[in-house]
Amino acid sequence: MMSFLVGAVTACIMTLGFGGAVDGHLHTGVDYFCGYLSPVYSPYDGVVTFRDDATGALALVVGTTSPKLFLVEHMATTTVSLGSSVKAGDLMGLEGYKGETYYRGVRENSQAASHRHYGVYLLAEDAEIIPGEFYILSNGDWYTNGQGNYLRIREPDNGYDGACDPLDCL
Repeated sequence: MMSFLVGAVTACIMTLGFGGAVDGHLHTGVDYFCGYLSPVYSPYDGVVTFRDDATGALALVVGTTSPKLFLVEHMATTTVSLGSSVKAGDLMGLEGYKGETYYRGVRENSQAASHRHYGVYLLAEDAEIIPGEFYILSNGDWYTNGQGNYLRIREPDNGYDGACDPLDCL
C-alpha cells in the first residue's frame, strides 16, 4: 500500500518526516508541501470515521482484518462526509494550514505553513469502529465526544502515542 501514498504526493516536497522533533514533541506522521489549496486525494479505500473542519482533519479506517486509522490534517477544506466510503483517488479536500502548523521549525498559521500531514495508527484487533469526533489520549486510546466509545490502538506506548511511520506500516 505504500506506493499509493507515495504516488499521491509525487509532485510534493516532504517537509518533515516521521519522528522528527516539533516544538519539543516527536512528529507522529509525515508532512508534505504540495501547494496551498492543491487537491488532497485519498491514497486508500476506506470509511471516513473523523472529520474536524476547525483543524482540517479527516481520518479513514483502512482495511478490515488488520485495521489502520489513516489521518490527514491541516486541509483548508474537506469534501467528504463523516461515515462516507471513499476510494483511492477520490478528492478529500484542499491543502491548507489549519490547526498547529510549522514553517521552518516555527509555529505559523499562514500560506507559508501550508502542508498536509499523513499519520497512521494501527488499531487493536478488537477495535469497534464508530464514526465520530475522535481525539487521541496520551495512552494511545481514541474516544468519541466523551461518550466512552473507544478505538483501541495497538502499541500505544511505542513513543509516538501508537502512531507508525506511514511510509513503512501501510
